[in-house]
Amino acid sequence: MSDISLNFINRSEDESNVKILIFQKNTLPGYEDLTIAWRVIQNCGRGDNHPFIYSTDFALSASDEWGNYTPRVVAGYGDTWYAVYENYGNVLKQKSGASLDPDRLVMINKLGKGTLAANVYCAGNLLALKTNMAPGDKAMFNFDPTIWIGAVTEAEEGQKVKKEIVDGISTELTLTGIKSADIVMTGGGKGAKATPFDFQLENVVEE
Repeated sequence: MSDISLNFINRSEDESNVKILIFQKNTLPGYEDLTIAWRVIQNCGRGDNHPFIYSTDFALSASDEWGNYTPRVVAGYGDTWYAVYENYGNVLKQKSGASLDPDRLVMINKLGKGTLAANVYCAGNLLALKTNMAPGDKAMFNFDPTIWIGAVTEAEEGQKVKKEIVDGISTELTLTGIKSADIVMTGGGKGAKATPFDFQLENVVEE
């Protein structure tokens, strides 16, 4: 899948200036409580739009307990990366040969000591995270070709999203076969005429 051009359009009746939260869910067990706010669209008034890119050409970086990050490497499903100590610093080295799992992106802490975090990026923004990886621990990532989107009052881009917020978002938009599309938000308002926010794909261009 190549880059997908997406364009958020606010056609709602919102007057409270909500934040638009966009994220993905790691489908593998053990990651349910660690959802990252991949995109947070703010101050997008009625009639305004906000273009952005989604890509499955992920990037991967390892970070240590002191807040240091290895250079990002292009990574995808079927890749296994080892975090090792080399030339007086931590680096990521790709495993050669057959994949451990063709449907997963894997990072393994091969350091002799010290905990690490595995950081996965999509189009430059942090998408997913696995923390507290002791030597020998493995982080694994897989995402369905969908994004989750909702209107929220609190969320910070690149930060963990509270579970109750994640559980309150029910709109999942599939990106399979799409080259570009608008994401149109409607709903909102005040009083008895208020309706729930709704998100729909429009002007879809297929690959």
